[in-house]
Amino acid sequence: MLQKKLIIKGHLQGVGYRAFVCATARWMKVKGTVKNLGDGSVEIICGCRDAVHLEEFKKELGVKGNDRYSANVEAIEIEDIPHRKLGYFDIDYGADVSNRDIATKIDVGSNIMRSMNVEMRSMNTEMRSMNTEMKSMNTNMTSRFDVVDTKYGSLNDSLKELVRIFKEDYEVTLKPKKKKKKP
Repeated sequence: MLQKKLIIKGHLQGVGYRAFVCATARWMKVKGTVKNLGDGSVEIICGCRDAVHLEEFKKELGVKGNDRYSANVEAIEIEDIPHRKLGYFDIDYGADVSNRDIATKIDVGSNIMRSMNVEMRSMNTEMRSMNTEMKSMNTNMTSRFDVVDTKYGSLNDSLKELVRIFKEDYEVTLKPKKKKKKP
């Protein structure tokens, strides 16, 4: 097993980054721990199957958020560490937290809520775009109906005129004349 220490730098505090790292590590079957450091960076002690597995894990950790609620990783430093026994990946909250399980669940819940908020903002943007597209389609259809009305409205007028002329001609030339009855 390949063991390394990763120091993650960037905007990582107050955005649920440790819970994200923990969930990602567990999903990828990486062993170890994650904890916040005093300078705002995050330390990960990890055990990966091999160098490829480590690179895949590192790639997953390199999130690029674009707002104050999202983690934004600026750098990942890798250090060698002496071999140690690593277990199921967990968050090291330090002495601050007496119940790690509850703290982890709160962090995970925060991440879920945050991702739902991001998804809702994305859906809102998409809905605005669709609304704009619908307005454009409505304008386009109205314009096309106006064109159709202009074209076929004048055709209708022409047809009415032809019918009128035909009736006149019929009356004058083709209509059979009634024979007068003899007294």
